Amino acid sequence: MHAEAMPIVDVLKLTQADSAIFPKGVPWIRYTGSLEEGLLDIDVVVPGKCPIFGVDNVGTVPLALATFAAIQALQPDLVINAGTAGGFKIFDTYGIATTKCTAVPNMIAALGFKGAAVVYVTNLLSVPAILLKSVTDIVDGVRPTTEEFLENLSTAAVALLKTVVMALKFVHGKTVTEL
Repeated sequence: MHAEAMPIVDVLKLTQADSAIFPKGVPWIRYTGSLEEGLLDIDVVVPGKCPIFGVDNVGTVPLALATFAAIQALQPDLVINAGTAGGFKIFDTYGIATTKCTAVPNMIAALGFKGAAVVYVTNLLSVPAILLKSVTDIVDGVRPTTEEFLENLSTAAVALLKTVVMALKFVHGKTVTEL
């Protein structure tokens, strides 16, 4: 979402780039710049707005397509998928725990798992990925999800910004195998 990306774009002083690297007609927006005085090139791709409904493109289909196109055009060394998500209060400890992921593209494709769309694309194209999420609302909580989401989006975006900047600084100067 635009609201998730803009704090990152602003703090890293990224500028909007020509989106001609993407197929004609797609709403994707690319911001580019560098960290550490040009030592780490950064591109942020935002899926843009849905031309039919006028809302931010969210979900697995727009994100997987934008990820695929960005990898093809930019040839990154690493993809960081950063965004917000809803959470479940009963899975609090489980969701916070650090777990090692195994690439399972055949299972993802066979079972139609939608939540793994970005990882499916990065595995398919052999590009390492890091997924960073900030929880905006508790889906199984007592408050209406929309109300809680809108109330917490700004806070979640700021937390996401801090995490992305820390991750970028950590990644800087390391090879993928050192991550």
